[in-house]
Amino acid sequence: DAFIAHALKVREASAIGNYVSFFRLYSAAPGHSQFVMDTFVERERFGALRKMCRVYMPSVPAAFAARQLAFEDEKDGVHWMRDHGAVVLDDGMLDCKQSRAMLVEHSISRKLEEERKEAQRKAEIVPISFA
Repeated sequence: DAFIAHALKVREASAIGNYVSFFRLYSAAPGHSQFVMDTFVERERFGALRKMCRVYMPSVPAAFAARQLAFEDEKDGVHWMRDHGAVVLDDGMLDCKQSRAMLVEHSISRKLEEERKEAQRKAEIVPISFA
């Protein structure tokens, strides 16, 4: 079955850390397999970005990195990289040397939004007094 063969190839690529093969399989996933892969593609992207920052030091074109991470649009890729702490310079280069120390696995903007909402909820709590 094509789905099982694809799943086994994805598992192998993920297990050995071959992000190039993984993202090729992600882009060519049969049927709705890509939706299933969406559940763990963020983890694989982060791992691949960390590897790229080690290998391509001191810098690499952000467009190349976005293509390697299977983003259809370069802007989406750059936004995702910045949101995870990567330093993308104005000339379109990913500064791998600075980025290595600053990468975070969680989305920075999502975490800031959650903190803002939590602060807003705490501010809206009205103490109840029975006096």
